[in-house]
Amino acid sequence: MDNTPRDMGRPHPGDGWDQHSAIDHVGWVDMSSQMCVFYKDLAYICKELGYTGKTKMYELKADTISERINKWMWDDKQGLYFDLDPHGVQTKWVTVATFWPMFAQLSNKEQTEKLVSNLKNPNLFWRKVPVPTLAANQEFYDSGGRYWKGGVWAPTNYMVVQGLVKNKYENLANELVEKYLDAISEVYNKTHTLWEVYSPDMYIPATNASGIYMVQPDFVGWTGLAPISMLIENILGIRLNAPEKKIEWHITQNSTHGLKNIHFLGSTIDLVATQPENGKITLEITSTIPFDLEIYFQQQKHIVKIKDPYTRVEL
Repeated sequence: MDNTPRDMGRPHPGDGWDQHSAIDHVGWVDMSSQMCVFYKDLAYICKELGYTGKTKMYELKADTISERINKWMWDDKQGLYFDLDPHGVQTKWVTVATFWPMFAQLSNKEQTEKLVSNLKNPNLFWRKVPVPTLAANQEFYDSGGRYWKGGVWAPTNYMVVQGLVKNKYENLANELVEKYLDAISEVYNKTHTLWEVYSPDMYIPATNASGIYMVQPDFVGWTGLAPISMLIENILGIRLNAPEKKIEWHITQNSTHGLKNIHFLGSTIDLVATQPENGKITLEITSTIPFDLEIYFQQQKHIVKIKDPYTRVEL
């Protein structure tokens, strides 16, 4: 977060270090949570490979960091996670980084509920275009975005959405994605391109760190997460799980929708749902390989084992 205020007001870390947030000495709640995710993934890989010793080692590393995050970075009164200065004191800057422990599944049920409550607070994060990277009640918040002083970024939005999904807040995740995609669509219709980052309070590209010029246009990089990944995974509700040869389909749309030519396990699959009538829906699945289809519709879960080239399912 290049121009974030998160690292302001703390002592210089010493000779040989500059003031850029990427390398300064500080306890970053986002990087700490990311390390937990990495160690958990390494433990999973080692377990699959039969490396028992390494599995336990990485699990211990993840658990140890998780305990430190919840001991030192959590503020129960505010219901937020905060960075730590070099002396172990919470810095109290309210930023989108506070949601990383939710993504890493380090927050317990009560902590997650408080985080979600803060996310839905329009005075903090639930702006016209969620989620600003600096909360709206903070000193340097800028409605124009000004890069990381309020700008809405695809990678951090994707992190928040996935954190909500992992903690069973599907409806809120979908609402967030719809608001975000509406903004991107409106700006695209005006400018005919995607932008690096967006304003939290207006349907415009964000301003850069100077606060004067707009951010970079033609920026599909991570902004492509919105009209591709978020559209497919949250609006269409189609989520692929190759290791388990499984596809989840969370059906929430009231119109004919789906996805064709899905590349999955060396094959292509079509998933199409017709417009619901009288509370019922018809699904048409074409595939050249067997896989398990987990369907979530009207708060019920259905598991269909796809074996034939064409399958029709009525729910």
